[in-house]
Amino acid sequence: MGKTLEYIFAGALALVGMGASGCMTPTTPQAKKKVTNKPAPKLVLEQELLAHIDANPEHFDLSDAVLMADTIEKTFYEFSKETYNSRIKALKQNPLFKQAKTTPEKVEAMQIFLHKGARIYKEHVSDVSSAMNGTGNCMAGSVYLDMVAQDLGINLESVLVEKHIFERLHHNRKKINIETTNQKGFDDKMINSGGRPLYSWEKTIGNKMLMAKYLYNLAGDREDLAEEARKKGDKQGAKKERLKAIPFYIASAKIHPEASAVFSTANLIRWNYGSNEEVKTIREIYARHSSNEIVAETLARALNYRNKPEDVKEATTLMLPIAKRYPKDEHKNSFLGALYAKQGNYDEAAKYFKLAVEANPRQRYKRELEVAIKNKIKQRVHKQVDRYYEEKK
Repeated sequence: MGKTLEYIFAGALALVGMGASGCMTPTTPQAKKKVTNKPAPKLVLEQELLAHIDANPEHFDLSDAVLMADTIEKTFYEFSKETYNSRIKALKQNPLFKQAKTTPEKVEAMQIFLHKGARIYKEHVSDVSSAMNGTGNCMAGSVYLDMVAQDLGINLESVLVEKHIFERLHHNRKKINIETTNQKGFDDKMINSGGRPLYSWEKTIGNKMLMAKYLYNLAGDREDLAEEARKKGDKQGAKKERLKAIPFYIASAKIHPEASAVFSTANLIRWNYGSNEEVKTIREIYARHSSNEIVAETLARALNYRNKPEDVKEATTLMLPIAKRYPKDEHKNSFLGALYAKQGNYDEAAKYFKLAVEANPRQRYKRELEVAIKNKIKQRVHKQVDRYYEEKK
């Protein structure tokens, strides 16, 4: 009878594919070698900028925050502040502004003064420092006008639309839209045509979101320069510009963790500074936005990529409430299944792979589910074999 049981157990192990060719490891990427030991770059005044915003999240001094974000080196901030203050002083002495009596008249005078004639529009120039020197895009113009207005006690509203941003003034129950890329942008026809909006959707944003969008655009400017360099065959120049984007993505994600900023931060740091630095940076963002599911999942994926047992366990803890909240999300459930499989918990792995298959019966998910079920059987057989030999002693 004893020999018979041994043959049965041996057959069961063979049936589920035990041995060198067995599928015990889930199909998740292994951590790559660290590219560099250097820390990822950050804004020169990142700590000061975040502390400034945290002190009064929606009513912080916008001009101070913008000039901190634009700072390349600490001495540059003082120079920029001085230049900006002299510009405000000159605006107050401007005849057109001094003659203005109503708020709309003042804002229109500001718009004309800040343009200094015809500003040169440049699509990939979002920084206010350039706007103060006569060049820039809609982001540069909107942020510049908004910060000047706030410093003069005038409340404007920043409005996001598809691939564009403009300013809006509320006056006497009317909405006055301001196109900041043009000196004559106070003409409402640039935003509306015959009283009908030119854009299919719009979203008004406060200072905090505006600051995050501004930083994201500054990162995008560097990415665009990197792409131009790549097209010219300048790989080194492209890499240099791409690295310059990182501190702006990080600061943007720390202020407001939108998916694009968080994902860009994670990917750029991983491929240029290694998975350890990626985990460290995403942890910093998570410390500020622990309730944000995008940040939590990004941290979980970064930990999984580093591929240490304690990291996989932490990643599982982060993903569990997210996957439970989205039972029909194939990606979240498949990822959680892979995390459980890495830890040898094939009961839970099979459960979440099954949810992924139900959400989308892709061949990959079916394979993952099949592997988990096979490994679940292996574990049970192993336990029965161990129990059998224990009893036989």
